[in-house]
Amino acid sequence: MLIVIVDFAVAPANAALAQATLDGEATIVRALWGNLGYSVWTDPLQPGSFRLMHEWSDQGNFDAYRASDGFKTVGAVLFPLMTGTPSSRVFDAEPRAA
Repeated sequence: MLIVIVDFAVAPANAALAQATLDGEATIVRALWGNLGYSVWTDPLQPGSFRLMHEWSDQGNFDAYRASDGFKTVGAVLFPLMTGTPSSRVFDAEPRAA
């Protein structure tokens, strides 16, 4: 399983647009083959600060998503809103039995 975490910030005045864009993408991403989870968090102490977490069955399915028109469309909205370079982390993880 692949876990991808992206942290980014937008100006507080653009936070509602960023949130709406991510919320709109959620249903689409969750329906994609190989997607195991999609979550968005905001920091109540830092308006405009976002954390996005994707969970994918494997690298190939995540790469297919990143090459998709939907990813490009969301990026075309979000990247110009960002106040800095997003921070991305990728983890290769396998669930453990309890």
